[in-house]
Amino acid sequence: MDSDMDGVGDNADAFPMDAAETMDSDMDGVGDNADAFPMDPDETADSDMDGVGDNADPFPGQNPRLFMAANGAHVTDGADDGTSADEEMTEHANNVGAAMAHAAAAADGNQAAGATNAATFTAGTAIVATATWPGDTVANPDADPPTELMPGALSISLTVNGGTALPFNLMAVEDDPDTTNTDETAPQNARKIADLGVFDGYEIWEPADATDTTREGARAIVFTNKQKGEDSKLNVIGGGARSVNAQTVTAAELSNVRGTGNTITGVTWTPSAEPPLTGTLTCADAAACNLVLGEDGAVTTISGYTFAGSRAAVEAVTAADAMEDNDYLMFGLWLDENDDSTVDTFGAFAVGGTGYAVNVQNAVTGTASYSGVAAGAHHMTGEGVSWFEGEAGLTANFGTDAAAGTISGEISNIRVNGGEAMSDSIFLGQAALSDGSAVFNGDAFMGEPTAPGASTHEFDGTWSGSFFGATANDDATTDVDESITAPLATAGTFGVTRSEGMGDDMVVESFVGSFGADLDE
Repeated sequence: MDSDMDGVGDNADAFPMDAAETMDSDMDGVGDNADAFPMDPDETADSDMDGVGDNADPFPGQNPRLFMAANGAHVTDGADDGTSADEEMTEHANNVGAAMAHAAAAADGNQAAGATNAATFTAGTAIVATATWPGDTVANPDADPPTELMPGALSISLTVNGGTALPFNLMAVEDDPDTTNTDETAPQNARKIADLGVFDGYEIWEPADATDTTREGARAIVFTNKQKGEDSKLNVIGGGARSVNAQTVTAAELSNVRGTGNTITGVTWTPSAEPPLTGTLTCADAAACNLVLGEDGAVTTISGYTFAGSRAAVEAVTAADAMEDNDYLMFGLWLDENDDSTVDTFGAFAVGGTGYAVNVQNAVTGTASYSGVAAGAHHMTGEGVSWFEGEAGLTANFGTDAAAGTISGEISNIRVNGGEAMSDSIFLGQAALSDGSAVFNGDAFMGEPTAPGASTHEFDGTWSGSFFGATANDDATTDVDESITAPLATAGTFGVTRSEGMGDDMVVESFVGSFGADLDE
């Protein structure tokens, strides 16, 4: 028999009732024709068509534009010079990879300054990054009473490569990258992507012509634990408990009148300089009553009605400005493509919130550990630029009053494109801590030493970081010995790279990323 009439008998047909399928090579229940990975039982779909199955893909269905650009998604738009599309895209990815290799070895761990495929950039072109998320604020606090609350929204500002601005507002996040935004006053230039623990992920690109995913320009991937600030409070008039009956009222004092008739319940009466009361309007003589409603339950005309109602005691609250939470970390990657597609600038960054101050004093002693997450990009000559993520762990020894301390760490459990964790970690070598300074840098490496006792490894590079979160101060004017605590957080950038072979046969492989970590309890 051939129940589905596809030319394959039912006994040999894995899908005897489906004319579109006959085989299931990986036996995952999805026919080979519909299976994006017919030989992989763990994967069946690739929603964003990036070659990584949805189950393993950290960004299923949303291939970030930074990686699309880094892998040359747009370079085939140029003149036909006889080079195949695959060759052009590979060449472009290798150019970005060369920039990554330079960034990985940036002096003093300055991956934020960015690098091209030709040379590293100098200090001064580093990325500038800030995030703001105020609380809901009183729109007009000087009014009597103040007007309604205005909602706050997350805003991120990135300036890369010494001048390319990437503004972003949470209200303009693009949920569907394939839809065209028609609101010219708020161009969509961002979308939410997968999170890393407490760090929310966003993808941002230059706002001009934002719907074009293939054009040249700047792009960034940002992770932040920035939280919304405290809300303002509207002015509330205080008053004791009160009940009234047969109260004569005026139209201006009434609200929430949702109907007409001789008895109207759920009405709000707000007498002058008092909190409102809730109750009922009653008309004793229908012939003598008149009620005209405006919009939203407002009353324009009333006569003949009386009000009966009550309120509980109300505590007076004055209007207060919202307080913004600036105790946050923000880190990520950026790519800025030049008009000449052979000169692309790549970098990583890590910053803390304005006011997330540090005060690394002589009095800070002992050790402290920090735990968090890391994210970055990986490239090998001849292959594409891939996403990776991992876990960040650091240990600081703050030294003594007579000797400066050190800090070192490890980026472990590294997963490229959401796959299995690599066996090797990226080690953040020992960096010196200076009293009164929150900034540090050192060497980074991965793999075995190149020779017994050698200072070089299979992969070598640099890293840097900063402390965030003020340490406690010992008030010398009192006899109380306050506890001097370690900084509350740290964030930084790192990179490692290696090369093998010579000339056209040279293979370069690099990892460049950034991390954010909080003080362990």
